[in-house]
Amino acid sequence: SGGSLTVTPHPAGRTLGGTFWRIQRETEDLLYAVEFNHRKEQHLNPFLLLAFERPSILITDATTMDKPTIERRQIIDNRMFKAIERTFARQGDVLMPVDPSARVLELLMCLARFWVAKRMR
Repeated sequence: SGGSLTVTPHPAGRTLGGTFWRIQRETEDLLYAVEFNHRKEQHLNPFLLLAFERPSILITDATTMDKPTIERRQIIDNRMFKAIERTFARQGDVLMPVDPSARVLELLMCLARFWVAKRMR
């Protein structure tokens, strides 16, 4: 009874293919946004909550609140790259187990930039 229901996916900015959902019916506007990222990443644009005018309901979570800031992320990345360099200098190998469905593309892009910056082959 009533108007039609519209469900629209939007990029969540957290993982490749990750979405948040906008659900609209008549005057109600619901945003279901869990696992989103509001910062620009290596390969993904950020989740833009401000692009939506005051939804009736916002459903979200706080699981990423403990993630490092951009500055902290750079420190962590630099430590990782230094460890990789030291290992290669000793003719060692590096194995990096990662979840292929989530952030592996970002890791590969970081490593590619590292390789170019260090002129590694």
